[in-house]
Amino acid sequence: RLSLPLFEIPRSKPIELVINQVLASVLESQTQVLDKIQDLNHALTSTMLHGGSLQEISKILYQRFGNSVAISSDFLSSYVVNTTAEKRGEVCDFLEGEKHRAYLGRQVPSKEVSRTPTALAGQACGRLVIPLYRDNMLHGRIYRWEDVRPVREAEQSAL
Repeated sequence: RLSLPLFEIPRSKPIELVINQVLASVLESQTQVLDKIQDLNHALTSTMLHGGSLQEISKILYQRFGNSVAISSDFLSSYVVNTTAEKRGEVCDFLEGEKHRAYLGRQVPSKEVSRTPTALAGQACGRLVIPLYRDNMLHGRIYRWEDVRPVREAEQSAL
């Protein structure tokens, strides 16, 4: 009635036992998230240190998360894409539009991640744009569509 979760704890169970079980469950979940982030960071760092291309980095992100992904390079005025064959043309068309807007004097982009509702292959989804900065200089962007599943906060912060 008050929209509050209520839990009834049997008198035979000490409250400390219940709290410890809940805390252990939360900590285990957080540990799994941190392990996945560490694993992703290791894979990306290893790829970059061994001279990996944007295509290889994009492939890692696509394989890890399953969502369509693209990486653009402002310096090379190019991009790489990893998605299904069905969605590839639409993603490339979008990126070509982005490239043309850059030539027409796009406003200085925010350093913040942006999330925009969009559609891909007729399916409503979100698109995240993650700017890639180093020393206050924009180098490019990572585009991630939420066409398979939503992007979790931990995944976003890992990038």
